[in-house]
Amino acid sequence: MSEKNSCFVIMPYGNRLDRDGAEIDFDAVYEHLIRPTVESLDLECNRCDQTAAGLIHPKMFEEILSARVALVDVSTLNPNVLYELGVRHALRPWATILIRRKGTSLPFNIQDVDVIEYDVDIRSAAKARKKISDSIQNGLALRRIDSPVHQHLRLNITRPPRVLEETTVYDYTLNDGSSRKLGIITGNLRHVGRGPDAKKIDVWVNSENTNMQMARFFDRSISSVIRYGGAKKDANGSVVEDTIYDELKARLAGGGGHEVQPATVVVTGAGELERECGVRRIFHVATVRGEVGHGYSPVQDLGTCVRRALETADSDELTSESLRSILFPLIGTGTARAGQENTIPHLLNAAISYFKSNPSSSLREIYFLAWTDVDLEVCQSVIQAKEDLGL
Repeated sequence: MSEKNSCFVIMPYGNRLDRDGAEIDFDAVYEHLIRPTVESLDLECNRCDQTAAGLIHPKMFEEILSARVALVDVSTLNPNVLYELGVRHALRPWATILIRRKGTSLPFNIQDVDVIEYDVDIRSAAKARKKISDSIQNGLALRRIDSPVHQHLRLNITRPPRVLEETTVYDYTLNDGSSRKLGIITGNLRHVGRGPDAKKIDVWVNSENTNMQMARFFDRSISSVIRYGGAKKDANGSVVEDTIYDELKARLAGGGGHEVQPATVVVTGAGELERECGVRRIFHVATVRGEVGHGYSPVQDLGTCVRRALETADSDELTSESLRSILFPLIGTGTARAGQENTIPHLLNAAISYFKSNPSSSLREIYFLAWTDVDLEVCQSVIQAKEDLGL
């Protein structure tokens, strides 16, 4: 199940009485207050009764879990509404927005939860629309926990990420008058830069261990994709020359050994990737370190790894090459399992900070590779919260 770019609206429908006997036209609330507000934020708006009317249905649970935002009208304290609110609070830590008609009462169970009030005259409820819009945007950008369940219990409820098949480029321009960009490229690294109209990137960053041991050809990793993609192959696809690996090995041997310090950057050519994808250089960055019996874990400061790679692109050794674009994997979120929520902000902040501190950098574009919908969601949430970036 993948996350949907949608808002799931949990509310009564038709004309209903609140606890004090006042009638509320909830269809009008939805059509004049909720739906226009949600759709103005480029979110799909789905109402609970339109998804699965009647009994609680598996489709309902899917929507409650997968929607980026849930908007819940608790004006009548409808049992179904409160039940679905409880399910949402149990499944998702943030972006659950509560609303009620002004003057309606709340049960003590949710009296400590923020609730937005709207006026009786829905057509003139501009103030409520603004509050709902702000709450949704803040919920998505800041990811502050608004679920009482997650505030008090250390839960780790996750959904399987969906692999993004299509290669899509998202550009965000730095708001400093320059044309420099921070961006996201989705999909499999194997497809980046292929084809005459595809986006070409000068530098691909290879997230490597401190032993600089590239992965085997058919391992599931960035390192294996780069190693195999850069190798010379025969007509059957069998490797006849392990180009990038051999160059990396030679460079390390010349330096006196294979063990390097965390955040070390070793530069090699791109082998066949230059001809096939337009890649000019591979930056091998030591982002994880191994421990006997415990496997690999991320180095302490992954932001430093990003900064060192960017500094290398601007180094005297590579000045003549005028490297203008670089692509990072989301280092530390793969086999190292550092977690997207904790790691991605550090990576993107390091890139933005470097751009701001180095206005004369030859680099004009810094990209990060989002392999799954979860990767993309977290990257976009971080970027949307940044005032220094714009679409």
